[in-house]
Amino acid sequence: MAFAAQYTALIIMAVLCYGEFAVVQSLLPAPSVALWQRFGLALAGLGLSTLGYALFLIWRGRSVGPEFSILALATHLAFVVVYLNYDTQLLPQKCRAGWCPPTCCFMWALS
Repeated sequence: MAFAAQYTALIIMAVLCYGEFAVVQSLLPAPSVALWQRFGLALAGLGLSTLGYALFLIWRGRSVGPEFSILALATHLAFVVVYLNYDTQLLPQKCRAGWCPPTCCFMWALS
């Protein structure tokens, strides 16, 4: 029962996030939308490769080693650093809410 509840919560969160992005996307210029799509594909690739490796290890009956954990952490941190370098192009200042200071997006990505 708890397993189904977790997936239901994830689906609801995904729908809410898509709804919020649809509102922001209507304000973004075309280059920013293209950049969002590239970052989304890169993050999906990271997630699918991690899932694929975990399923492979489960199939082989092994546990995840510390080497993979460190590599995955470094890769995801590199993704966040690259994301932060493109912060102003992903969400230009004219599209940000007046109450949202420039550091707000940095803090969101790091949390």
